[in-house]
Amino acid sequence: MADVRTEGGVDEQTMLRLAKMLSDPLRLDILYRCNLDDTSPRTFRQRSGGPSLTSLQQTFIELEQFGWIERVPPTGGPPPEDFDRLYRSNEALLVDSTTWAKLPSSVRSSVVQRIFEGLTTRTKEAMKSGTIVARDDSHLTWMPLLLDEQGWEAVIARVDALFEFLMEERVAAEGRLAESGEEPILMTAGLLAFESPRH
Repeated sequence: MADVRTEGGVDEQTMLRLAKMLSDPLRLDILYRCNLDDTSPRTFRQRSGGPSLTSLQQTFIELEQFGWIERVPPTGGPPPEDFDRLYRSNEALLVDSTTWAKLPSSVRSSVVQRIFEGLTTRTKEAMKSGTIVARDDSHLTWMPLLLDEQGWEAVIARVDALFEFLMEERVAAEGRLAESGEEPILMTAGLLAFESPRH
């Protein structure tokens, strides 16, 4: 989901922009859907439910005004109705460590919940369809680790590096797909590294 890196600090306008996005589950759902496909308010409501089309359209407009999504240029023919106007994400929602540390705990909890719900939904869908075991080279693991501070920092550094690689490979794959016409493979890659309670 978008790169909102703020090296050297976070200004008040950036914090407001992030807070408005991260504190609203509906906005996060719309951004998530627009990351997957060009989406209209009507299509979003058909797939995910939600409030009235008028309210959804207003939320799409707000996200556009904050720069999270953009209108898809028309391809000819009559202009679509407002509810059928397509939008796409123009940023992935990526909050760096400095920004994350400055967010209120209530906002952070909301974001974590949305991330977990999204990953859970994608996992259940893959299990139901059988795609989760369709490839021999899929990777699914989780493990508890008892670490010192140095070990924690080393693991987090590797997880961050892998995330950067995933972002780079996504861009590279877009270029290769455009040239080859190959059918894209929709991969879900989940990266979780968090402190667990000691029982």
